[in-house]
Amino acid sequence: MSPQIFGGGQEAGLRSSTENVPGIVGMGAAAELAASSMVKDVAAMERIRDSIIEGVLSIEGAYLNGSRDRRLCNNAHFGFEGVSGKDLVLRLSDKGIAASAESACSAGSSEPSHVLTAIGRTPQEAMSALRITISRYTTDKDSKALLEVLPGVIASLRS
Repeated sequence: MSPQIFGGGQEAGLRSSTENVPGIVGMGAAAELAASSMVKDVAAMERIRDSIIEGVLSIEGAYLNGSRDRRLCNNAHFGFEGVSGKDLVLRLSDKGIAASAESACSAGSSEPSHVLTAIGRTPQEAMSALRITISRYTTDKDSKALLEVLPGVIASLRS
């Protein structure tokens, strides 16, 4: 790491000057606030994630990537037979739904995900990926909107 501020050598030479007391207090308050609602937020995200998984898996040719139970509380990752993940993301975006077909570190790559191929997906299956990520602010209304739009978008891409 490079120093942010040069001078007296405080903070192991990375940030000279008086300690950032407001920043330290603010970080403590933010951590307290996050911790106070973390259990409730995780439970709500798991419930919404599970309803999204249920709904998406009811679409013909849809499959879940990864374990159904052992996964992050805010993530669901799917594949769809006969559909390009990148095309799916564009169509969903046109409908006001944000999703991703790839990780941020591989954005723009034309290669299939090495992670998906490592778990046994074919290159074609890996290219049909769709990642849905939710947050503590995602509502049931949001998940219902996704599940109302997704089947039609997939059907149109397959035709």
